[in-house]
Amino acid sequence: VSEKTLYRYIDGGLLSTKNGDLPRKCKLKPRKNKGAEHKVDTKCRIGRDWKCYQNFIAKHPGLPLTEMDTVEGTKGGKVLLTLMFMPYHFMLAFLLDGKTAANVSATFGMIRDKLVGKFGKDAGLAIMTDLFFVLITDNGTEFTLPDKIEKDRDGNKVANLFYADPCASYQKPHVERNHEFIRLILPKGSCYFLPTSFDTLTQDDIDLMMSHINSTPRESLGGKTPLQMALMMLPREILDCFGLEVVAPDDV
Repeated sequence: VSEKTLYRYIDGGLLSTKNGDLPRKCKLKPRKNKGAEHKVDTKCRIGRDWKCYQNFIAKHPGLPLTEMDTVEGTKGGKVLLTLMFMPYHFMLAFLLDGKTAANVSATFGMIRDKLVGKFGKDAGLAIMTDLFFVLITDNGTEFTLPDKIEKDRDGNKVANLFYADPCASYQKPHVERNHEFIRLILPKGSCYFLPTSFDTLTQDDIDLMMSHINSTPRESLGGKTPLQMALMMLPREILDCFGLEVVAPDDV
């Protein structure tokens, strides 16, 4: 066995030798190991990786793309699920109780229910498909229940989820860049400041924040706001559906 394995056997009490018999071992402080993260579905990437995404858009050119990610507050606390709709740079954010696949899938169920309740079943699911027909995200454990995201309650497919390559944030750059607006309001923290906790926030607070962010003019949009661009393609009632309001430029 290797030296490391031998140390583990001794530490686990599997041999007659004890840690006290090792001159240096008894002086070392125990390491603060991070608990192992386990994916809910280890096969979730099959048929959904970056190569599959490229093949899909080659067969369906010109389709709008939605990028998905999460924003953390303090470790173990509430997080934000962010959805960036391209090409109009419109973003929605939803407050989750924790960074888990169950919370993400429940949020997509809530989105479907809201759209169906607002527009009726057929129209609501059609809008759901328009919003999420092509959806790309990273390899976080919170995105490992793809079937719960892609299908409605009747098992009908309303979205196509794909995963970017590991450590390749440039494959979904727009949502990453738009997080800078969120961090202006909810700072990430640094060596001088603790990260902002989301635990005291409500979804109404997040909706207000996103109303201001989406009402901010962008040079990349020719001076228009993401809300103005989104309303050219989506029904205006969708703002009410997700608690968003148009904020005048001077009031942002």
